[in-house]
Amino acid sequence: MNQENMEELVSQSVQGSKTALNRLIYHIQDDIFNLALRMLGKPEDSRDATQEILLKIVTHLSGFRGESNFRTWYYRIACNYLLNYRQKLGYNKNISFDELGSILESGLSEMSFQDEQEKRLLTEKVKTACTIGILQCLTEEARLVYILGEILQMNSVSGSKLLDINEANFRQLLSRSRKKITSFTQSYCGIVNPNAKCSCAKAVTRAVNAGFINLKDPTLAISRNNVVLKSKLDMLVDRTKGLFQNTPSFAAPEEVWLEVKSLLETN
Repeated sequence: MNQENMEELVSQSVQGSKTALNRLIYHIQDDIFNLALRMLGKPEDSRDATQEILLKIVTHLSGFRGESNFRTWYYRIACNYLLNYRQKLGYNKNISFDELGSILESGLSEMSFQDEQEKRLLTEKVKTACTIGILQCLTEEARLVYILGEILQMNSVSGSKLLDINEANFRQLLSRSRKKITSFTQSYCGIVNPNAKCSCAKAVTRAVNAGFINLKDPTLAISRNNVVLKSKLDMLVDRTKGLFQNTPSFAAPEEVWLEVKSLLETN
C-alpha cells in the first residue's frame, strides 16, 4: 500500500471509520512485528509487544498531523516502546559476542535430513534465529540503530528523528555496530566466511536441543517475502550486510490481528 492510500485510511479512521481502521492496522502489523522480533529476540514477546504497540498507535492516531509520513510516525511510536520493553520484562543483561561465539562453535554435528525441503526449512530457521540472536549482543539503542540503518536502510536523517538523537550520533552508533557484527560474522558464521566452524546445517540439532528453534513453530520459517539467500550473497562484497538485509520478513501471528480487531470492535 502506498503512502497516499495509507494516509487516506488514517483520515477515514480518525473520522470514525472502523473499516478503514481495521485495514490500516492490518497493513502495518507486519512492520511492527518484524521490528519487535529483531529487537526482542523472542517470537512470543514480539507478538505481545506488537499488539500493545498497535493499540498505542490506534490510541494516538488523532495526533498524527502529517508533518512526517505515516510510516515514520508509527515507527517512532514502536521504537520508543521497544527501547523500554526489555527493561519492563526484567531483561537485565544482553548476551556478549564472546558468549555467543562459544555457543556457535560447540555442539555442531551432521544431521540426516529426510529430503532437501526439510533441510532448507530447518537451516533457514537456524539462520534466522542466529541473525536475530547476533543482534541481541548489541545494546538496545545500538541494536535499534543497526536495524533502522542497516536492515531497513533508513538514512541518518530519518533514523535520528525516530530515536530523538542527532545525526552524527546515529551514524557513529551505526558504524560501531557494523564493525562489531561484521567482525563477529567473519569469525563465526559459515555463510559469511566458508572457513568458519559453524554452518546452519550442522547447527540444526544443537538449536533444537537448546530450544533456539521449535520444529513445530512456523514463526521463524514462514514469510510473505522469502528470499534465496546464497545466490544473493555470492554477488555481494559485504556478505554480512547481505546476511541481515536478506533475512526474511515475517507475517505477524494471526492472533495479533484478531485480538486487536476484537478490542477495537469492543470499544
